[in-house]
Amino acid sequence: MADIFRQGAGLQVILLFCQSRPQRKAIKMLPEPTPFDDVRPLRGRPKIREVRALVSRADGYGASDVHDTPDTHWILGQTAVDQSWDHEKTHPPITNPMSRFPKYSGSRKSWGVANVPSVIVEIEDENGLIGIGLSTGGEAAAFIIEKHLSMFVEGQCASDRSYIWDQMWRASIHYGRKGLAVHAISAIDLALWDLYGKTVHEPIYNLMGGRTKQRVPVYATTSRPDLAKDLGFQGAKIPLPYGPSAGGPGMKGNVAFIERWRKKVGPDFPLMLDCYMALDVEYTAELAHRLKPYDLRWIEEPLMPDDYAGHAKLGKKFASMSGCATFATGCSPMSCGWSVRLNFQKLSL
Repeated sequence: MADIFRQGAGLQVILLFCQSRPQRKAIKMLPEPTPFDDVRPLRGRPKIREVRALVSRADGYGASDVHDTPDTHWILGQTAVDQSWDHEKTHPPITNPMSRFPKYSGSRKSWGVANVPSVIVEIEDENGLIGIGLSTGGEAAAFIIEKHLSMFVEGQCASDRSYIWDQMWRASIHYGRKGLAVHAISAIDLALWDLYGKTVHEPIYNLMGGRTKQRVPVYATTSRPDLAKDLGFQGAKIPLPYGPSAGGPGMKGNVAFIERWRKKVGPDFPLMLDCYMALDVEYTAELAHRLKPYDLRWIEEPLMPDDYAGHAKLGKKFASMSGCATFATGCSPMSCGWSVRLNFQKLSL
């Protein structure tokens, strides 16, 4: 146990009495940390005057994943009563996290995803410049932004984005760390980047290190990869129609669906598959095996984002299967990047 504590020359020295040994030994500790100073706005830089949060309405456009669209839009996966589709008024079904529940398996809109609209943040500085950021969260996110997070933004400079982000993250830790709180932080963060870019008259990509390519290939997310090809896109990502709850017939339907589009667009047009967090480890591995002949670039987001153990297990299965598509994930953790990376790193050891 410690019986003497002495401080000097910026170092803490603790003398410990070890019961197993009669001698005393000194252990040098790290220098005392210097207390943090508040980051004050730089002289001459405009300070942020106001943070405003706006919410899109259901009769407008822009709910989560743009699900507030007419039932005839392909993203809702609305089939005819007999499960057929014509790609005009009806479309192929799309499996999703709620497909396992019969009540909510008919359409992606049926489980209320469109009930949570977008939140738009405006951050205005003393010169009247306004930065705009967009995320999901509706009225709930707007409340968090205006009633809590704005206190860490107003009066600061848009150039101090990292400082502001750290304060928002730490201050919301008791109710945040992912989901709604991170959506709210993200909307503010995007608006700060936009505002600072306007302040220094630079596009955001220059603030992040500048260009690395003259041109970037673009693919389309769509239920009609043939139209994407005709329009000049460099690939297409198509939604998976059926999940585990559809059983064997659903698995066969998935294979037939991909086979049909591969024949339609030809062997050289890149195709990717979006599984929208609807599958499990074994189903995904079996699906990947059966889809080998159709040369998919990747199979995206088959598992729920918090299933880190499942991701690690699935990654090993994919690594052992030669010739199958790449396993892609990370689109919907709805948490901060470093915490997601930490969990994946822990499970990959």
